[in-house]
Amino acid sequence: MALRSNSTVRSINLSSNQIKKEEAQSISEILKNNTTITSINLSYNPLGDGILFITECLKLNSTITSINLSKCFKSDTIIASIDHSGNQIKNTISQFISECLKLNSTIRSIDISGNQVGNEGVHDILEGLKSNSTITSLNLSDNQIGKPGTQSFSEFLKLNSTITSIDLYLNQLKNEGAQVISECLLSNSTITSINLCENKIGNEGAQFLAEALKFNSTITSLDLSENQIHKEGALSIADCL
Repeated sequence: MALRSNSTVRSINLSSNQIKKEEAQSISEILKNNTTITSINLSYNPLGDGILFITECLKLNSTITSINLSKCFKSDTIIASIDHSGNQIKNTISQFISECLKLNSTIRSIDISGNQVGNEGVHDILEGLKSNSTITSLNLSDNQIGKPGTQSFSEFLKLNSTITSIDLYLNQLKNEGAQVISECLLSNSTITSINLCENKIGNEGAQFLAEALKFNSTITSLDLSENQIHKEGALSIADCL
């Protein structure tokens, strides 16, 4: 590929191109040695096992700051790989991403939306982020995250001091998840933007969030659109502003 010798391209968009395992492997080989590309968009490609090559190269790449993996796999499936000692390893996709995030120190923004990782998958990803101190923007929208997943989020955000933007659009938080998120907002002082759009949050959830906002002084953007909030919940939000 021409990118092997190119030293001027900073951003590359390969979304919606039917990139699969073989192509992903070729891309990863280039990224291992490339020192100029800072942003790569691989969204809407059926990467499958190819995600393994991408996450492995990100462990070595020190220039990429933004990566979009939205809609790259249908579920948090198990992938078998061979480690450097010749041992077979079986991990879920989210576990491979988690290991990558533990070692990468340059990525600032990651989009894993629309991949249906579920509660266990988000737990694995957040475990990787516990060791990461550079990512500031995290998009986990449309991933079937419910209350157990938000519990993992809450525990993580109480300790994290780098993430400023979180997108949880189109998950399954409901009132219980909104309560968990609101509790973590009481102690987190770095998040400035959070998207909770389309999460079946009702008046009760809105009231929990409103109480948290009374004590939180860093949130500047909160998206609660397309939920199930009526007059009572809306008034609670209005009262805290």
